[in-house]
Amino acid sequence: MTSRTGQCMISRTACLLIAAVALIGAATADAQAGPRRFAPMAPPLGPAAPLSSPQDPISPLLLQPGPSLTLPSRPAPSYPALQAPSPIDQQQMRTYRNELYARQRALELQGVSPADEQMRALHSELGRLNGG
Repeated sequence: MTSRTGQCMISRTACLLIAAVALIGAATADAQAGPRRFAPMAPPLGPAAPLSSPQDPISPLLLQPGPSLTLPSRPAPSYPALQAPSPIDQQQMRTYRNELYARQRALELQGVSPADEQMRALHSELGRLNGG
């Protein structure tokens, strides 16, 4: 296919294919060359960094035992920690309460009187669990 100026035009697909082959070839050649190695450089010295003197090669901070930074201790809270039950304890309490209600319904369906010892024990346990 030719353009108005007479130059040969390559299709867009062919251009993309050529570019992809060139990129793959460059990546393969770079991978075969291995990792690049750079010469180590000395760390930069700023104007505030003092030069170490030959008679004192080790910093005094390195000669002191223990951490160089101490964290401030937290003051104790002025109130006691809450003794709230954990979510697992709450789930177990709810399960136990539901089991007691199920036993109570089963006894009621069997026609057991509220004055019966089993019913009174269930009522007292449910009252204790409900805070009453």
